[in-house]
Amino acid sequence: MEVVAKGSMKLRPECCPEDPPIEVHEVHVIPELSANLLSVNQIVQRGHTVTFTTDGVTVKNPEGHIIATGSRTNGLFKLDQIPSTKALACAPVVTADLWHRRMGHINFNSLQRLRGGLVSGLEFSDVAKKDENCRICALGKLSRLPFSNVGSRATELLELVHSDICGPMETDSLGGSRYYLTFIDDKSRRISVYFLAEKSAESVFKAFEDFRRSAERQTGKKLKVER
Repeated sequence: MEVVAKGSMKLRPECCPEDPPIEVHEVHVIPELSANLLSVNQIVQRGHTVTFTTDGVTVKNPEGHIIATGSRTNGLFKLDQIPSTKALACAPVVTADLWHRRMGHINFNSLQRLRGGLVSGLEFSDVAKKDENCRICALGKLSRLPFSNVGSRATELLELVHSDICGPMETDSLGGSRYYLTFIDDKSRRISVYFLAEKSAESVFKAFEDFRRSAERQTGKKLKVER
């Protein structure tokens, strides 16, 4: 059976209608189950006392006060509670693939080891998949042929500047940008990066002008060729 969500919920036992509702944590949502189940082990681990009799069940808090009761029906114990109109407050269980991407495309074997006790709070609902199922990982493992010899290089700063634009990215930056524009000086190999919200002639030209003014002011040279 698959856990599709995990969160917390509130119960109102019939025995104590004036008391604040009991908040139950670590609630797992399993659509295949036809009834709600409570773990007696989890209850007693939190300091409560559970007493079973032929008539029913009683739950007491660590101070000895009764906080819930239940009746015995057909050999099963059912908690007596007031029906609640509030929905379960739950959060989707994070998948292994999402943790893989959150952690910089870490390999899934390492992800499994982390979940095994190296860190706390790392949980995912599905079995970790193989790295080759990730498109970004597959692209990162690709190799390319070396570039051909381009001949002579620039001998002065700003004699030749290479430029390229990349995007759109799958995720916007904190500033809302989806593209970035690079300028690489052929002589010094210094790289300048400008982030763009859109790929338009106006935004590209503005970034180019900002780069040109800044580079010429810092180097005392004039930009000759940009390609």
